[in-house]
Amino acid sequence: MKGDGRAAAARLALASVAALAALYAFATGTSVGRDLDDQILNDVLEPTLAGDVADVFVDAVNQITFGLAVVALVGFAVTRRGRGTALLAVAVLGANLSTAALKVSLRDIDPLSAERARDLGAGFYPSGHVTAMMSVVLAAVVLAAPGRPRARAALLGGLAAGAVGAANVLALDHHASDVVGGLLMATAWVAGAHAIGPQPRCEHRSSPRGALVAAVLAAALGGLAAAATSASDHPAALFVGAGGVCAIALLLAAAVAALGPRPD
Repeated sequence: MKGDGRAAAARLALASVAALAALYAFATGTSVGRDLDDQILNDVLEPTLAGDVADVFVDAVNQITFGLAVVALVGFAVTRRGRGTALLAVAVLGANLSTAALKVSLRDIDPLSAERARDLGAGFYPSGHVTAMMSVVLAAVVLAAPGRPRARAALLGGLAAGAVGAANVLALDHHASDVVGGLLMATAWVAGAHAIGPQPRCEHRSSPRGALVAAVLAAALGGLAAAATSASDHPAALFVGAGGVCAIALLLAAAVAALGPRPD
């Protein structure tokens, strides 16, 4: 329904903004949050095959994420018409510009006087590369036809964004909180575009299957990673790399997929 769809999208956008702010306050402004981020990075510092693979993966993927966002913007303009699609293009651009501006602002203003106390230093929250990847993924999810195509887009896109995020942690390019911040920034913008975009006049039942598939898989990944910590010498890194980041990316993609039909 029109009102329900707009309200759900608005709630998701606002919740993402609130979570983005709360995560920064916790991960940067508290010793517990900084210690958790630091411990994850310290666990990864031990030489591992996963870390070596992540380095190669990140070096390759991070070079193309911003280009992918530009290509997506051009593709939206060339292949599609309508106010809804234009708003999605604005959302992709806005998410990336907001992340860049926020990162610089937090570094320079340092509102919690703790930016330089972080393990990697100042100016890392939120991750720009993850924002770029997730914004394109979520725009593709919204543009996909409802039903199985959208479920597949959420599942595959969420996994792709989660893999990029986890690799950035394993490669020591970002704290785990930076990665989640990038996922939340992209979600806030795309959900916001969906909330103010045109809604179809016909009644539409949004299919919950995409959300269910992604949520179940996310829970499975998180559960397996958590269960494996008892046998791992580096449980925090394992949980974040194998389960945590991917689970959050999948759940956010599922939440966007469940908002309703594409805005055209």
